[in-house]
Amino acid sequence: MSRELTASERDLVAAMLMYAAVSDGDTVTQEERERWLSGIDGLRVTGICGCGLCPTINFNEHYEPETRLWLEAYDAKQDAGIILFIDDGELSCLEVYPTEDKAVSLPAVENVDFT
Repeated sequence: MSRELTASERDLVAAMLMYAAVSDGDTVTQEERERWLSGIDGLRVTGICGCGLCPTINFNEHYEPETRLWLEAYDAKQDAGIILFIDDGELSCLEVYPTEDKAVSLPAVENVDFT
């Protein structure tokens, strides 16, 4: 499987890169955020989660990264967490997960809390 990001996926990834908080103990420079933003158009979805509850998408093949950091946000409307994983300096996965055992969809950017 390989496809381009949908417009909604692209918008959410871009918003995460611009506004989302960095995981505890990690730092991300503005230059890194801008570099990742400039590469969004080249991202390809290479896999999806099969749980049936989330719209999580992967951007690369599964491997064991040497370094991993993530950007975090929250969608209160759906009660869903959002994580953008960055492995070895490259975007690797956009995870959207329910906090309860109910299906969630890809959040609209206007519903996301980046604080």
